[in-house]
Amino acid sequence: MQAKSQRVMPIALLCLGVAVSTASANLLQAPSFEVAQGAPDASAGDMGTATAAPGNPWIGWNPWVSPFAAFYTAVTAHTGTQAGKTFGQPSGIYQFVDVSGVNGQPFSGSAWFINLSADPLMGGADQTVDYRVTFFDGPNGTGNQLALIISSANISGATTQDVWTELTINGTVPAGAASAQVMGFMWNPNSAGGALFMDDASFQIVPEPAGLALLGLGAVALLRRRG
Repeated sequence: MQAKSQRVMPIALLCLGVAVSTASANLLQAPSFEVAQGAPDASAGDMGTATAAPGNPWIGWNPWVSPFAAFYTAVTAHTGTQAGKTFGQPSGIYQFVDVSGVNGQPFSGSAWFINLSADPLMGGADQTVDYRVTFFDGPNGTGNQLALIISSANISGATTQDVWTELTINGTVPAGAASAQVMGFMWNPNSAGGALFMDDASFQIVPEPAGLALLGLGAVALLRRRG
């Protein structure tokens, strides 16, 4: 009996591990803002992005510098050589994701941000940067807003400089959602200085925990019958 138990449990755990790995891939394009991922080359200076296009998947805005966009920058990076950047009040950098086929399913996401000493946030706790997702019932952010989920943590002018911080979001895709706007967002009510820098962003659909448990129990039952 002991030998059978030792044989069943590792295989059952392996089956559970395979189930966990079925989480969807990252749905964002050029998530690390790298040239190898299709982003423009910013090695000669910041490259603006006001509208999405092939090879330019991120959209952004800022109210100070024409074309009032966000930027790909090589000034800093969490990994690789480039990151996303924007500044002003308010400002952001974002992508739209099609979620029409995954209503009711849980999601998770994360991105890394930094209060860079070379271009620091200046507004103390009044100036904040967060990671957020907004769901709409039309494609590419059109139609009605259904839900807004913001990371529970943020970074600000009070955040230690030159340390990359991961911010996370999670929840459930609402019924009727067609698109999600995944965004790094800066709130800067006093128009203080500094910039938002974002890198290594992700947004993915995750499997239902109940389904994983049932799959694992089914695998154990099958192995017992075979034993």
